Amino acid sequence: MMPIQVMVVPVWVERLGWMLVHSLWQLAIVAVLAAVLLRLLRNRSARMRYAVAVAMLALMAIGPAATWCFISVEPVQRVSSSRTDERSAAVQQAASVVQKPVTTEAGSVGFGELKTDSALAVPLAAEAETVNVPGPSSALTGTSGRETAVASTLADQKPTSTSTVIRESIEKIARAIKPRLPILVGVWLLGVLICSIRPIWGLWIQWRLRHTGLQPVPESIQSTLNALIQKLRLTRAVRIAESALVKVPLVVGYVHPMILLPASVITGLTSSQLEAVLAHELAHVRRHDWLINTLQVIAETLLFYHPAVWWLSSRIREERELCCDDIALSLDVDKAVFARTLLTLEELRQKAMVPAMAATGGDLTARVRRLLITPHTTPSSGGGTIMGMLVVLMSLVLMVTSLFASGPPEKAKATLVNSTTAHRDDDATPDVDGDALPVAGQNDSPAAKPNARQRSIQVLDENEEPVVGADVRLSFQQDGQVPSPKNWLIAAKTKEQGILTVEAPLEANKVYMTIVADGFSEFRDQRPAIGESKIRLKRGRIIRIRAFDQTGDLLRKTVPMLAGNHGHWRSEFTPQADGTVKSPPIELNRRLMRVVTATQNGLLLFSDLIDLETAQPGADGVIDVVLKPGARITGKLDDSVPRPVGEGYVQLRVCEGPNHRLEMPTSEVSDRPASPWRTSWIWEDSAAVQPDGTFVFESVPSGGLAQIHAIVDGFMSANPPIDELSKLLRAHNGGDIKTSEALRKYLSGVNIWPQMVPVDSESVEVLVKCRPTASCNLRILDPSGKPVSGAAVSFHLNATTIFSGAFPPGLGSFNNSNLAEDILYDVSPFSTLKGEPSRTPRGTFRNKQKAWENRSYHEVLSDANGRAMIRNLPADCRLSFMVKAEGFLLPESPLYQPLSPRHYISKDVGYMDLLAGEISESTIYLERGEPEANYLEQDQPVASRKIMVVDHNGEPIEGVSVAVAEIRVGAKNWHKWSTQRFGAPQHATTDRSGRAELLIPSLIDGVVAERIRLAVNWRNEEAIVSGKLVEIPLKADDRVISVVPVQGQPQLFDVIYAQVR
Repeated sequence: MMPIQVMVVPVWVERLGWMLVHSLWQLAIVAVLAAVLLRLLRNRSARMRYAVAVAMLALMAIGPAATWCFISVEPVQRVSSSRTDERSAAVQQAASVVQKPVTTEAGSVGFGELKTDSALAVPLAAEAETVNVPGPSSALTGTSGRETAVASTLADQKPTSTSTVIRESIEKIARAIKPRLPILVGVWLLGVLICSIRPIWGLWIQWRLRHTGLQPVPESIQSTLNALIQKLRLTRAVRIAESALVKVPLVVGYVHPMILLPASVITGLTSSQLEAVLAHELAHVRRHDWLINTLQVIAETLLFYHPAVWWLSSRIREERELCCDDIALSLDVDKAVFARTLLTLEELRQKAMVPAMAATGGDLTARVRRLLITPHTTPSSGGGTIMGMLVVLMSLVLMVTSLFASGPPEKAKATLVNSTTAHRDDDATPDVDGDALPVAGQNDSPAAKPNARQRSIQVLDENEEPVVGADVRLSFQQDGQVPSPKNWLIAAKTKEQGILTVEAPLEANKVYMTIVADGFSEFRDQRPAIGESKIRLKRGRIIRIRAFDQTGDLLRKTVPMLAGNHGHWRSEFTPQADGTVKSPPIELNRRLMRVVTATQNGLLLFSDLIDLETAQPGADGVIDVVLKPGARITGKLDDSVPRPVGEGYVQLRVCEGPNHRLEMPTSEVSDRPASPWRTSWIWEDSAAVQPDGTFVFESVPSGGLAQIHAIVDGFMSANPPIDELSKLLRAHNGGDIKTSEALRKYLSGVNIWPQMVPVDSESVEVLVKCRPTASCNLRILDPSGKPVSGAAVSFHLNATTIFSGAFPPGLGSFNNSNLAEDILYDVSPFSTLKGEPSRTPRGTFRNKQKAWENRSYHEVLSDANGRAMIRNLPADCRLSFMVKAEGFLLPESPLYQPLSPRHYISKDVGYMDLLAGEISESTIYLERGEPEANYLEQDQPVASRKIMVVDHNGEPIEGVSVAVAEIRVGAKNWHKWSTQRFGAPQHATTDRSGRAELLIPSLIDGVVAERIRLAVNWRNEEAIVSGKLVEIPLKADDRVISVVPVQGQPQLFDVIYAQVR
């Protein structure tokens, strides 16, 4: 008759199923212990709690793995119906032979095939020695013939003890679970597949963040980062860039970490706050948090079904952020400023899941409260006790796992094998399919050796010709394994036909390739660990430069400045023995460069602008260049600036494209301009303004357009009209008609932009048109009205150059981006020591410049009366500012309100409207960090102020948001709103009649309030009004607030206080 095949469960499926079942109670036990330990350590250091939490998560991962190793599942065989009768007879014979009652407790089927105790194995085998093949039940359930006999013998027995009842209950549960194990494993595999989408998507997002929308950060931020790296003693290189894709600062990557900062953070935070953010991100790098986070993701993916894993993983992330906060605070970061920074960054938190470390991770409320209220804990002893508890727990888990999941000892197995095969005929051949598992009692066949795992690479050029001798570096990796084992790193060269074939490690599933070949730019990519790939290299340039002075003497100390390597000029080219310098293969789009050096008297020498697309090397492949002094620019401030001129400085930047053209780089990810640093050649310098209003740049690269901006006490250079700039660009081959359109868009919303000067001769003279600056006198008080001394006030000037990014005022030192610093490094009269100012002329100049900034607009300190005079600010505009004071936070400004769910409003800055030639006065009440603090005056008198908002036709407008921003007492002293000083913010929305009512303090420090400034925000299909201030009297009159279109610009609206027509 035709044999009928019976489908059986593969051994690995049953084994995996029992492992999942056991993991439910194992992980629960670990979670309970973790909760107890973390509770006991709640007053200890975050570092200790973090170590315990990570150890507990590792224990959660070890438990199932140990179960897999200890659990034993007997292999089963597919049996055909032709043998059924014979085996049924064998079972009946076994039942008739085994007649003696068994009074001992014998194991049978349990969780993961619980086996008989070794002491009982021999007697039971002796009773069943007449059974020579397993019966059908053993073939279907995975139990041996011996177990079938024992089960039949015990079937008629009654439980004689509590332990027997418990054991039979376990067996009953096991029999109910066992048929459902394949379903359980299938659901688990599906869950792992679905959960794997998250880390895969995160890796893709991380790769995109590292390669898209990046721009260099200002040199001041780079310098701050370098200083922090030295303080933290990091040996790993850490890159930093501005990203158009992130909303909060974060660090991505482990082998090559990179800190990404959004533009809003760069422009909206003070240098101290940026230092706090960078310190926090570097702490993640120092602690190797990316590795632990990766292991967490793997645990969450594989153990997704258990809530304890997600709870413990979230606790690890919270404690990790606290550890990094502690490291940041150890670098003298102010707690209050750090707390306010966290609150701001939380509003910018990314919604996407990215496997990266961000400064906004963890429980924000707990972090802020810990910074401002809870004393900073320090690590203490006790690690030995905790380690002992972990060892005890590990032993307990392994003991329970082995008790419930281990198989019988080898001796018992051998005895059973002999007894079940003693009466087998020598010529009897079991009817087993070729892929069937062996019958119980037969020796397992050795595992077949796996097929060779090979990774083959063929390297070709753009013409499909093989590249022989290319240097190939392969780094094999397994998901979740960081870093790779050393024996997984392979370095070799391609052989004939450009082919390299290596054997991939057995566990690896991917490989990172790096291929370098002469004449080609470097290739980097990730591929599967096994397979064949054709790699087509793109042509690159190896640049060799030989520099001479004007007399023909060879210059051995030169710095080739190639576009796209801002800040690393000295490290890209390698000096050669023959006096040349050589680069690695360079991407073809980096085509512009100049070679620069400095003489002992500090004079800078430049080569002409070299376009590598058209440059002709000599017969030896070397480009010979002649270095000569650049153009000398002498300038003077116009007569609107009184003499003698107060202290001030001039910033200069040269940005050149091919043929010295100045064009706006385009971005692939947004409509904002892209970074110019990759494709344009850029030079920066600064000079001091003399009392007679003159300044000098002794040597500036010639041939292009120089951008100049000056700030002196009381005056700054005026913004030239955009049409005038466009005309200048076209006249000097600096752009075309499209440049005018791009300029207008580029400068929209900017307060300061530079004057442009053609550098087309050896000597250039420039007259700088100037305008008066604005000033403000701030009085910094605490919530009770007492002065706060030593508060640092910084204004953001919102300054930019043309098509080459922001420049330093308001972001740090006015001269932090001075590229001459790199060139003069080796010239002793002008050098500085490791980037720090020294007593050399260059260092003295930098120190003087920084001190002037601190007296003007950057980190100006309040005096004993709490007063801070901020000077030299752009006029007729609104500027943002920040205040840093120990133990205080700047109140949230009610000026702007979100007009949509995606509309972000920065909450850690203040705003000031400034007028030319005037000194604005304002009182700022800082708030203390304790949220429950209350400094409100008892029985503070308030006045009710009813308002009405209408459009330009006099019709009421519904839904307009109005909030009290400032209150004026006296002639010009405005008090900015503070919750701890005046109570909850007074905010209202107009009803259908356009009316709203506000309650406003009518008496401040015994002085009657006279006028208020309201912040108006409104949006409909036709108009947007955002952050408009309107000044009205505290006492109502017959005027209303009117929203009117701006003349000549109907899409823009303004807010006025006027009579109803």
